[in-house]
Amino acid sequence: MHLPWCALFTTAAFCSPLHSTALAPDAPVGLEQQQHQHQQEDGTVKKEEIQNANHVFNAIHSSMRQWGSSVHHNGMSYFLATVPEGIQFYHGRATKEPVKGIEWLAFEPEHALVFARPRGPPGGPGGPGGHHGKKGKGEAGPPLPPHGLDGEDGLPAGYLHTYKTAHPLSLLYIDGMSAGKTEKGTLDSTDTVLIDVDVSGDVMHNENERAMQLCNRSRDEWGGRIDGFLRMEMGFEIILCDFEKHLTVERITQVKQESRFGKPGKGGPGGGGGDAGFAYYQAVAARFDGIGGDRVGLDYENFVSAFTYPADLFQDGELPRLQNVSNETITKIRDDITEMVLSHAPADVAASINWQSVADMVVARFAARLKYLALGEIESLDAFRNIIDYLLRPFIDYSARNTTLEVSRCAAQFMPHGHRPCLAADAIFTVATQICSTLSEAYEEENYAVATASIQSLTDWLQWTTWKRCSGCAWDEVCFIPIWPAGRTRDYVHPMCQKEIPQDREDNYWGGWARPPKRGDDGVPEGPYPPPPPPPAPGMWAEKDFIRVLPEKFDDELKV
Repeated sequence: MHLPWCALFTTAAFCSPLHSTALAPDAPVGLEQQQHQHQQEDGTVKKEEIQNANHVFNAIHSSMRQWGSSVHHNGMSYFLATVPEGIQFYHGRATKEPVKGIEWLAFEPEHALVFARPRGPPGGPGGPGGHHGKKGKGEAGPPLPPHGLDGEDGLPAGYLHTYKTAHPLSLLYIDGMSAGKTEKGTLDSTDTVLIDVDVSGDVMHNENERAMQLCNRSRDEWGGRIDGFLRMEMGFEIILCDFEKHLTVERITQVKQESRFGKPGKGGPGGGGGDAGFAYYQAVAARFDGIGGDRVGLDYENFVSAFTYPADLFQDGELPRLQNVSNETITKIRDDITEMVLSHAPADVAASINWQSVADMVVARFAARLKYLALGEIESLDAFRNIIDYLLRPFIDYSARNTTLEVSRCAAQFMPHGHRPCLAADAIFTVATQICSTLSEAYEEENYAVATASIQSLTDWLQWTTWKRCSGCAWDEVCFIPIWPAGRTRDYVHPMCQKEIPQDREDNYWGGWARPPKRGDDGVPEGPYPPPPPPPAPGMWAEKDFIRVLPEKFDDELKV
């Protein structure tokens, strides 16, 4: 008798959290009881139920990629990550003193340059980044100034700090657009699971509280095994819990006053931004397919995904949310993250299989031809079958046909030899099996319309991000998709090549200035943005004034 393979490991959450999970409403018929089949050395077939494999597959495929994480912006997964020693990072601020304590690091200099300029009055006693206050249960280091509001008044320009990692960093990567300050669900995986922040509250002002609570959790519950938290907005960033401990200063340079994101255009948040704003987006777009340079390694053999727990994440629509998940399930996810950190951090990425590269092979082999088959534009059933035949014939013994073996061989082509069972392997094999079995069934179908519909159902279920990419953009264009805080709803539905950041106040995908409107009468009003408040008197800067900043201060709404 075969024991469930997850029993071989101490933590099922990392090997196989195969909980009964609600699928997205567009899953193919019969997938709810799909069986995962791994061919064993003796030729037998091992079966395990696996659900939401498509979403777990996409989490693996889109991890640390700006494009996929912008399409599937509501991340539901948590990965252990490492950054090698000597990797260069950037931090923009109004002052030239090296940072101490908790702050934000950008992977791209254009991201940090947004904040390399003078800002409002200092954030509090001791100045930005200064040591003050005692360390206790409630604080992991010196209190943070309001993010984006620290600085000295009257400086001609800000400073770009360039740092290098002093040693390998151990991080927790929160996938999706987990740094996007929206009410679409981008913050659910942080606010609902990792910390005690009211997700219906002020998403901008809670940013400092998030950083403090995340670092407190690492210090108090995880024994300091996590040095910081890896997230994405318009660029990848790290909330680093101690700059002085983990970084060395490479250089600190004063920047030109023009080196900034630029004013928002007439479309309000995310609109316009001028040449500097578009240059920023171009730098981000260069990371659509990955952060590059081996700057980050992820452990794909030990990760936690909310998609594998007994919860209806799609209760409110097409985007997964954690807001309706039971407290019991949230606690289980949180406990599994803690066990993952305590058991496996810092991650030994070199000793694990890069399952993202395996997912890449699946997408590269099937994406173009599946999309073509699903269009319904092929001239005949015979031509339709010919395309499928070329995909499947390497796995067919024409002297002894066996559909089950053919599908198994087709799916197994991607699996590394001798891999240990884990959630990533499970999800990828399940997705590959679904593709191969659907192709086999479509080939046998006598009705062209029915055969095409089966492929369309498959592509709807797969939701591969590559199918949203533009093609043929000019050298001075980017394939534009909304990345907080920029972008229109129609850019998300149908990304197009753009030469500037498109703008439309009435069609902002993220819903309004700095945050989407809340339900009720106290939300951000529709139509023109309200006039800015008068400049604060010295020493009178209040947090409540921060949410409706001057348009010139738009870049303060970002951070780093």
